[in-house]
Amino acid sequence: MVFSLNYLKQYRLDLDASMLLSMDLGGGIQDDLDMNFRQDGDLTALTPALAVDVSDRLSLGLALNVWNDDITGASKYRDSIRYTETLSFFGFPFPATDNYINVESTVDDGYSVVLGGLYRLSKQWAVGAVVKPGYTLHLEERFYEDQDGTISTGRGGTTLDMPWTIGSGVAWRPSDVLTFSADVTWTQWSKYVLTSAAGEQLNPITEDAIGDRRCDDTVCWCR
Repeated sequence: MVFSLNYLKQYRLDLDASMLLSMDLGGGIQDDLDMNFRQDGDLTALTPALAVDVSDRLSLGLALNVWNDDITGASKYRDSIRYTETLSFFGFPFPATDNYINVESTVDDGYSVVLGGLYRLSKQWAVGAVVKPGYTLHLEERFYEDQDGTISTGRGGTTLDMPWTIGSGVAWRPSDVLTFSADVTWTQWSKYVLTSAAGEQLNPITEDAIGDRRCDDTVCWCR
Protein backbone atom coordinates (compact mmCIF):
# COMPACT_ATOMS: atom_id res chain seq x y z
CA MET A 1 0.00 0.00 0.00
CA VAL A 2 1.37 3.41 -1.01
CA PHE A 3 0.06 6.86 -0.09
CA SER A 4 1.20 10.04 -1.85
CA LEU A 5 0.41 13.76 -1.88
CA ASN A 6 0.74 15.43 -5.28
CA TYR A 7 0.66 18.96 -6.68
CA LEU A 8 -0.62 18.66 -10.26
CA LYS A 9 -0.80 21.45 -12.83
CA GLN A 10 -3.37 19.63 -14.95
CA TYR A 11 -4.42 22.28 -17.46
CA ARG A 12 -2.29 25.04 -18.97
CA LEU A 13 -4.53 27.67 -20.61
CA ASP A 14 -2.40 29.59 -23.09
CA LEU A 15 -3.78 31.03 -26.32
CA ASP A 16 -3.03 34.01 -28.58
CA ALA A 17 -5.26 34.78 -31.54
CA SER A 18 -6.00 37.74 -33.77
CA MET A 19 -8.43 38.38 -36.59
CA LEU A 20 -9.68 41.05 -38.96
CA LEU A 21 -13.42 41.20 -39.65
CA SER A 22 -15.18 43.35 -42.22
CA MET A 23 -18.96 43.58 -42.27
CA ASP A 24 -21.14 45.38 -44.80
CA LEU A 25 -24.00 46.88 -42.80
CA GLY A 26 -25.77 48.19 -45.88
CA GLY A 27 -26.45 51.76 -46.97
CA GLY A 28 -22.77 52.30 -47.74
CA ILE A 29 -21.71 51.61 -44.15
CA GLN A 30 -18.73 49.33 -43.52
CA ASP A 31 -17.74 48.01 -40.06
CA ASP A 32 -14.09 46.85 -39.66
CA LEU A 33 -12.93 45.07 -36.49
CA ASP A 34 -9.28 44.39 -35.60
CA MET A 35 -9.43 41.90 -32.70
CA ASN A 36 -6.76 40.38 -30.47
CA PHE A 37 -7.57 37.64 -27.95
CA ARG A 38 -5.33 36.21 -25.24
CA GLN A 39 -5.99 33.56 -22.61
CA ASP A 40 -3.47 32.60 -19.93
CA GLY A 41 -3.53 30.75 -16.62
CA ASP A 42 -3.57 27.32 -15.05
CA LEU A 43 -5.93 24.85 -13.41
CA THR A 44 -4.02 23.12 -10.61
CA ALA A 45 -5.07 20.56 -8.01
CA LEU A 46 -3.73 19.26 -4.71
CA THR A 47 -4.13 15.50 -4.94
CA PRO A 48 -3.84 12.88 -2.19
CA ALA A 49 -3.67 9.39 -3.71
CA LEU A 50 -3.69 5.78 -2.53
CA ALA A 51 -2.50 2.67 -4.41
CA VAL A 52 -2.89 -0.95 -3.27
CA ASP A 53 -1.50 -4.25 -4.54
CA VAL A 54 -4.60 -6.41 -4.33
CA SER A 55 -2.61 -9.45 -5.53
CA ASP A 56 0.65 -10.22 -7.28
CA ARG A 57 -1.03 -9.33 -10.57
CA LEU A 58 -3.60 -6.63 -9.77
CA SER A 59 -3.04 -3.09 -8.46
CA LEU A 60 -5.76 -0.47 -7.88
CA GLY A 61 -5.49 3.25 -7.25
CA LEU A 62 -7.67 6.15 -6.14
CA ALA A 63 -6.88 9.86 -6.22
CA LEU A 64 -8.87 12.88 -4.99
CA ASN A 65 -8.29 16.21 -6.73
CA VAL A 66 -8.93 19.32 -4.62
CA TRP A 67 -9.41 22.39 -6.82
CA ASN A 68 -9.08 25.65 -4.91
CA ASP A 69 -6.91 28.67 -5.73
CA ASP A 70 -6.52 29.51 -2.03
CA ILE A 71 -4.80 26.12 -1.60
CA THR A 72 -2.87 25.74 -4.86
CA GLY A 73 -2.15 29.40 -5.67
CA ALA A 74 -2.38 28.49 -9.36
CA SER A 75 -6.03 27.82 -10.18
CA LYS A 76 -7.09 30.88 -12.14
CA TYR A 77 -7.10 32.09 -15.72
CA ARG A 78 -7.66 35.35 -17.57
CA ASP A 79 -9.33 36.18 -20.89
CA SER A 80 -8.33 39.48 -22.49
CA ILE A 81 -9.83 40.93 -25.66
CA ARG A 82 -8.67 44.11 -27.36
CA TYR A 83 -10.43 45.31 -30.47
CA THR A 84 -10.48 48.43 -32.60
CA GLU A 85 -13.69 49.22 -34.47
CA THR A 86 -13.75 51.51 -37.48
CA LEU A 87 -16.97 52.55 -39.21
CA SER A 88 -16.83 54.05 -42.70
CA PHE A 89 -19.48 55.61 -44.92
CA PHE A 90 -18.87 55.06 -48.65
CA GLY A 91 -15.16 54.67 -47.92
CA PHE A 92 -14.82 57.67 -45.60
CA PRO A 93 -13.82 56.41 -42.11
CA PHE A 94 -15.14 57.75 -38.82
CA PRO A 95 -12.73 57.98 -35.85
CA ALA A 96 -11.84 54.47 -34.61
CA THR A 97 -12.93 53.29 -31.16
CA ASP A 98 -10.60 51.24 -28.93
CA ASN A 99 -12.13 48.66 -26.61
CA TYR A 100 -10.72 46.34 -23.95
CA ILE A 101 -12.38 43.49 -22.04
CA ASN A 102 -10.68 41.56 -19.24
CA VAL A 103 -12.29 38.64 -17.39
CA GLU A 104 -10.40 36.89 -14.57
CA SER A 105 -11.82 33.56 -13.33
CA THR A 106 -10.63 32.07 -10.02
CA VAL A 107 -11.49 28.56 -8.83
CA ASP A 108 -13.25 28.81 -5.46
CA ASP A 109 -13.83 25.08 -5.00
CA GLY A 110 -14.25 21.79 -6.78
CA TYR A 111 -13.52 18.11 -6.25
CA SER A 112 -12.91 15.20 -8.60
CA VAL A 113 -11.73 11.61 -8.37
CA VAL A 114 -9.50 9.43 -10.53
CA LEU A 115 -9.80 5.63 -10.52
CA GLY A 116 -7.06 3.44 -11.97
CA GLY A 117 -6.09 -0.21 -12.29
CA LEU A 118 -3.10 -2.21 -13.55
CA TYR A 119 -3.15 -5.92 -14.31
CA ARG A 120 0.07 -7.82 -14.99
CA LEU A 121 -0.63 -10.57 -17.52
CA SER A 122 2.94 -11.85 -17.29
CA LYS A 123 6.44 -10.58 -16.56
CA GLN A 124 6.51 -8.92 -19.96
CA TRP A 125 2.89 -7.79 -20.48
CA ALA A 126 0.58 -5.49 -18.51
CA VAL A 127 -2.69 -3.70 -19.20
CA GLY A 128 -4.13 -0.69 -17.40
CA ALA A 129 -7.14 1.61 -17.34
CA VAL A 130 -8.09 4.94 -15.82
CA VAL A 131 -11.47 6.60 -15.32
CA LYS A 132 -11.96 10.30 -14.53
CA PRO A 133 -15.67 11.08 -13.94
CA GLY A 134 -16.94 14.51 -14.87
CA TYR A 135 -16.97 17.23 -12.21
CA THR A 136 -17.90 20.86 -11.65
CA LEU A 137 -15.64 23.77 -10.73
CA HIS A 138 -17.14 26.80 -9.00
CA LEU A 139 -15.52 30.04 -10.13
CA GLU A 140 -15.52 33.67 -9.10
CA GLU A 141 -15.46 35.89 -12.16
CA ARG A 142 -14.25 39.50 -12.17
CA PHE A 143 -15.11 41.60 -15.20
CA TYR A 144 -13.52 44.84 -16.49
CA GLU A 145 -14.47 46.62 -19.70
CA ASP A 146 -13.17 49.83 -21.25
CA GLN A 147 -15.34 50.73 -24.23
CA ASP A 148 -14.00 53.88 -25.89
CA GLY A 149 -13.22 55.42 -22.49
CA THR A 150 -16.38 54.22 -20.76
CA ILE A 151 -15.34 51.84 -17.97
CA SER A 152 -17.55 49.22 -16.35
CA THR A 153 -16.71 46.50 -13.81
CA GLY A 154 -18.51 43.62 -12.17
CA ARG A 155 -18.17 40.25 -10.49
CA GLY A 156 -20.24 37.11 -10.13
CA GLY A 157 -20.22 33.36 -9.71
CA THR A 158 -19.96 30.92 -12.61
CA THR A 159 -19.56 27.15 -12.92
CA LEU A 160 -17.44 25.11 -15.30
CA ASP A 161 -18.53 21.53 -16.05
CA MET A 162 -15.54 19.37 -16.93
CA PRO A 163 -15.78 16.23 -19.11
CA TRP A 164 -15.53 12.51 -18.41
CA THR A 165 -12.23 10.91 -19.47
CA ILE A 166 -11.60 7.17 -19.92
CA GLY A 167 -8.29 5.69 -20.96
CA SER A 168 -6.74 2.26 -21.44
CA GLY A 169 -3.27 1.06 -22.35
CA VAL A 170 -0.94 -1.90 -22.76
CA ALA A 171 2.78 -2.22 -22.03
CA TRP A 172 5.34 -4.79 -23.22
CA ARG A 173 8.63 -5.06 -21.35
CA PRO A 174 11.03 -7.30 -23.28
CA SER A 175 13.91 -6.49 -20.88
CA ASP A 176 14.59 -4.64 -17.64
CA VAL A 177 15.76 -1.53 -19.51
CA LEU A 178 13.23 -1.39 -22.36
CA THR A 179 9.43 -0.98 -22.38
CA PHE A 180 7.04 -0.36 -25.28
CA SER A 181 3.56 1.00 -24.58
CA ALA A 182 0.41 2.22 -26.34
CA ASP A 183 -2.79 3.77 -25.03
CA VAL A 184 -6.04 5.33 -26.13
CA THR A 185 -8.03 8.06 -24.32
CA TRP A 186 -11.60 9.22 -24.89
CA THR A 187 -12.66 12.63 -23.54
CA GLN A 188 -16.30 13.77 -23.52
CA TRP A 189 -15.66 17.41 -24.43
CA SER A 190 -19.31 17.77 -25.51
CA LYS A 191 -20.08 18.04 -21.78
CA TYR A 192 -17.58 20.91 -21.35
CA VAL A 193 -19.97 23.74 -20.40
CA LEU A 194 -19.62 27.16 -18.80
CA THR A 195 -22.69 28.43 -16.94
CA SER A 196 -22.60 32.20 -16.57
CA ALA A 197 -23.76 34.22 -13.58
CA ALA A 198 -26.97 34.93 -15.53
CA GLY A 199 -27.60 31.19 -15.98
CA GLU A 200 -26.61 30.99 -19.66
CA GLN A 201 -24.91 27.76 -20.75
CA LEU A 202 -22.00 28.56 -23.08
CA ASN A 203 -19.26 26.80 -25.01
CA PRO A 204 -16.17 27.82 -22.93
CA ILE A 205 -13.98 28.08 -26.05
CA THR A 206 -16.21 30.00 -28.47
CA GLU A 207 -18.67 31.48 -25.92
CA ASP A 208 -21.52 30.47 -28.24
CA ALA A 209 -24.73 29.22 -26.65
CA ILE A 210 -24.26 25.52 -25.89
CA GLY A 211 -27.39 24.70 -27.87
CA ASP A 212 -25.81 26.23 -30.99
CA ARG A 213 -22.29 24.87 -30.77
CA ARG A 214 -20.81 22.25 -28.46
CA CYS A 215 -17.25 20.99 -28.43
CA ASP A 216 -16.62 17.62 -30.07
CA ASP A 217 -15.62 14.52 -28.12
CA THR A 218 -12.06 13.40 -28.83
CA VAL A 219 -10.17 10.12 -29.04
CA CYS A 220 -6.37 10.25 -28.66
CA TRP A 221 -3.95 7.43 -29.54
CA CYS A 222 -0.41 7.34 -28.16
CA ARG A 223 2.34 4.82 -28.73
